[in-house]
Amino acid sequence: MMLISNLNTQPFNLSEEERKAFESTGPRLKTFIQIHLREKLIQLPQKLREFTVENCMLAGGSISSIYYGEKVNDFDLWLKDLSKMEELRKLITEYVGQGVPLDETPYAEAFVDGKIETPRAITLSNRIQYIIYIDYLTAKNTFDYVHCQVNYDLKTETLYMSPRQFHAIINKKLIVNDIMSITDKRKQKYGDKGWRM
Repeated sequence: MMLISNLNTQPFNLSEEERKAFESTGPRLKTFIQIHLREKLIQLPQKLREFTVENCMLAGGSISSIYYGEKVNDFDLWLKDLSKMEELRKLITEYVGQGVPLDETPYAEAFVDGKIETPRAITLSNRIQYIIYIDYLTAKNTFDYVHCQVNYDLKTETLYMSPRQFHAIINKKLIVNDIMSITDKRKQKYGDKGWRM
């Protein structure tokens, strides 16, 4: 099920063609998201997997990559409630070496308690990336581009996408959400994939 969220309070009208695509895309996109997540989550120990499903939302560029059938760089999982952070850290640390594959790529800034961690995320080698500095509801207004705000609730299996977000995705249009969050690296990344302002 796809719900039109209120992430963007500005009114936005889709063309008739876009409206029809919007109405038919939700269930298919949701199915593709579930397939990708299932493949990643099955690699986690049961307690960590259950915690993730119960407490996390998927958001960021992975959803537009899934829409286009592109390789997903990472799956940004955001806690719905930051008070669950210590429990998440404990579960990851508990299972290091017991089934949790860790990312050892050079961009990671520190090896902490047996896991790869940056100031903003804990990344596993299966490309699940737990965002650890802020919860989703707080962060959503600081996302650089509108299409990155689309989110999927793992517990309720609900995809939240506004018409404006959908318009950005199907047109590969970079609609600015927070100008202060935009970096040249991100502009280049999306430009290389055919996205335009």
